[in-house]
Amino acid sequence: MKTLVFMGLLSVTVLCAGGSANASESLNYRCKLGNEFVFIETIPEEGRAILEDINGKTILVPDGRGGYFNDDEEISFEQAKAVPELWLGDVSHNCEIAVPDSIGQSQASNAVGKNETQLNLQGQSRGGKLRAGPGTNFAQVGSLSEGTWVTILKNSGVRMDGYDWFEVVADSGLRGFQWGGIMCSNGSKIAGVDQACGAQASAQPATKVAQQLGGGWMAFALAPGGAFGHGAAPTRAAAEQFAMQYCGNNQCRIADATQARCHALAVSPSSNGIGAGDSEQAAMNFAMGWCSNSGASGCRIEYSYCQ
Repeated sequence: MKTLVFMGLLSVTVLCAGGSANASESLNYRCKLGNEFVFIETIPEEGRAILEDINGKTILVPDGRGGYFNDDEEISFEQAKAVPELWLGDVSHNCEIAVPDSIGQSQASNAVGKNETQLNLQGQSRGGKLRAGPGTNFAQVGSLSEGTWVTILKNSGVRMDGYDWFEVVADSGLRGFQWGGIMCSNGSKIAGVDQACGAQASAQPATKVAQQLGGGWMAFALAPGGAFGHGAAPTRAAAEQFAMQYCGNNQCRIADATQARCHALAVSPSSNGIGAGDSEQAAMNFAMGWCSNSGASGCRIEYSYCQ
């Protein structure tokens, strides 16, 4: 059975799942698994549905009963029920139709818009959510892991907290809008993103990059309620072990591990963000950006450390 790595919490408005769904139209669903979500897009005209998590996409085919399935991965989606259900093996999870918080709203409440600019440049995500439009008020359509290379299609012209929203597409085909505060541009820095990625570093072997960025490993462990621990050690396993020990809670889980030189944690009453970079300020910027990109307010740096 497929092991899913789930995307973070998002802020969307949901329709009552039963009754309003038309079997002939494409719909987007979010399915709740504990405190996390995975996403399903049904595309009846193409005879398929797409289940998406941070690892990529899984194709589901019609089951003849108004739902979709993938036998190889032991996944089925029962769309026709009053409350649609996603089955992973023999465990079911409720799903909802997901729509943007504000239909027709073109930007976040604290954003300033201007003209779009076509770019088609290479860049990199520092991890975080992809949204359906340029603002935190738009529904989450996916998530990118830290270090994912993307094509920056255009600058939307919408600015939030000093950075712009960009439309991007990953090699996997995942497409959406990401905030420039958690992005870098390959080569020279483009207006609206946090910094340049550094074209030379991206072309070097991973081991050499790791040596330049710090060499050792660092890890954050987080638990519900705000408990956290941070560990630094020569190996990833040791860093994660220290982080779990310092977290000191049986609900602690490893949230991030990196070989970057600096590591930072930003927290708010409703969310958090972890950033890594070659300087303390860069790590803190990424942490604040990830926290803010979740739609949370009141984000602040709780902890930072550099090797």
